[in-house]
Amino acid sequence: MYKWIGVALVIIGIIWIGSLRSRWPEPSKGVICNALPKFENYSENNSEGKLATVDLDSNKMAKEEMEAELLAAAGSVVNIAGKYVLITHQCGLGCQKHAVLDTDGKTIFYGLQTSKDLDFRVDSRLVMTNVTGTNKSLYYEFKDNQMNYLCEKEAK
Repeated sequence: MYKWIGVALVIIGIIWIGSLRSRWPEPSKGVICNALPKFENYSENNSEGKLATVDLDSNKMAKEEMEAELLAAAGSVVNIAGKYVLITHQCGLGCQKHAVLDTDGKTIFYGLQTSKDLDFRVDSRLVMTNVTGTNKSLYYEFKDNQMNYLCEKEAK
């Protein structure tokens, strides 16, 4: 009897550990924007670079979730924060996952999940989006290889 309890606990443990790989970081919530962030307040010089190749092994979770999109990104021009390429993976109805690659093809950030398209510019670090299951617009600054939460605004 104890043998079966041990086997059951091992199986539960394996399933639980496997589920940890697919968890996405949640943004800090609750900071209401006093004034809406503007692209020009987060300006960045544009290097006009291009993504030559993609290093799939630079982020195992990104490779597992969006390998086809990563490979298709080769040759893409810089489109965010002056020197990075942001790509999107459709993960279902109302679900998108996003990755940011440097021009060396390394995935330097992966983990932002949204329900609607992002709004971003090549000459700015500001990223605006809606989060899955909410009616809030969230604002982030892509800085130091992270999507740093700034604030949020209720949709009208």
